[in-house]
Amino acid sequence: MKYPLVSLIITTYNRPKEFYSALNSAINQDYPNLEIIVIDDYSASSISDSILKIIDTIKQIHQEVTLVRNERNLGLSASRNRGVKLSKGEFICFLDDDDILLNTSITTRVNKLLEITDPYETIVHSNWQIIKLPNNAHFTQNKPLVSGKIRNFILSNWLVTHSGTIIFSRKIFDKIGGFDEDLYSSVDHDLWMNFAKYNLCAETINSSLAFSFHFLKRKSIVNDVRTRILGIEYFLDKWAPSIYCWIGSKKGKKYINNYRNKVLIDLLANKIFQFDLTNSKVIFIHLLNKNKFSYTIFILIFIKIIFKLFRNLLPDKVVIFFRYHQKNLQ
Repeated sequence: MKYPLVSLIITTYNRPKEFYSALNSAINQDYPNLEIIVIDDYSASSISDSILKIIDTIKQIHQEVTLVRNERNLGLSASRNRGVKLSKGEFICFLDDDDILLNTSITTRVNKLLEITDPYETIVHSNWQIIKLPNNAHFTQNKPLVSGKIRNFILSNWLVTHSGTIIFSRKIFDKIGGFDEDLYSSVDHDLWMNFAKYNLCAETINSSLAFSFHFLKRKSIVNDVRTRILGIEYFLDKWAPSIYCWIGSKKGKKYINNYRNKVLIDLLANKIFQFDLTNSKVIFIHLLNKNKFSYTIFILIFIKIIFKLFRNLLPDKVVIFFRYHQKNLQ
C-alpha cells in the first residue's frame, strides 16, 4: 500500500496540559508516514520551557516531531501558515492544542483520499465528538457535514467545521494561498470559503475521528467578544462580493445577516449564562445596530436564551438523548 507523507500541524499557545494530550494523540497515530510540526505561538517563557521538555521526551518515541517557537504572538492563521511552510508532506492536516485525535484518524482519512479519482483536488473530512467540560459529557455533533460541491453546500446549509478532521493536498493549500493572516477569528470558515471560491469538492467520513473539548468558562479567541466581533465583520466584508456574485445581492445580504446573527447570538447566550453583563451588552448593541433595531432580533435572542436555559438545566444524559434522536430524525 502507498503511504504518502502527511504533515500534521499542531498550533499551541499557553496551554501545556492540553497540548500534551493533543501531541500524545498525534504520536499515537497508526499511520506509518507522518511528520508532526509544532508551532508554539510565543507562549510565556515558563510554558515554552515545558513544551520543549515535552517535545524532547516525545522525540525518544517519535523522531519526526519538529518544534518551532514564534518570536512574537502571530495568531492562528500565521502559525498554521508557518507550519505548512516548514512541512514536506504531500497532504496536510491540522490539530489545535485543545483537541485530540482517534489513533486511526489520519489512516482513515488517507484511505478515503486514495479512493478518490483525484485526491489532490478534493478535501476529505469527518465527523467528531464533543466533550463538554467540566461535566465530561460526550456527544457527536449532529449537523450536516460539507459534501459534494462545497459552494453549493455552504449557500444552503449552516457551515459546521472542525480543523482536526480535515485533510487536503499541498497543491490545494498553495492554490488558495493558505490562511488569511489578517483574520482575527472565523479562520476555519474562511478556509472553507476559499475552497468554495475555487469550486472544490468535499468527501465526508461519517464516523468521528477527533474529540473537541468545550470549556464553559475558559477564555479563547472564539469567546473573546471584541476580537470575535472584529473578526466576524472582517470575514463578512471580505466574502460579501463573492456571496453576492454567487446568489445575488438580495439573497446575499440576507445570508450575511443570518450568519452574523447566528454567530453572535450564540456568543451572547454564552455570555449571559456566564453572568458577563458587560460583554453581553457589547454584543447586544452590535446586533441591534446591524439589524436596525428590528423586533426579529429580539425574538431570535429570546428563543436562543430559552433553548440554552432548557439545555443547561437538563441533565447531560437527557441532552445527549435529545441530540441523538434529533440526528436520527433528520
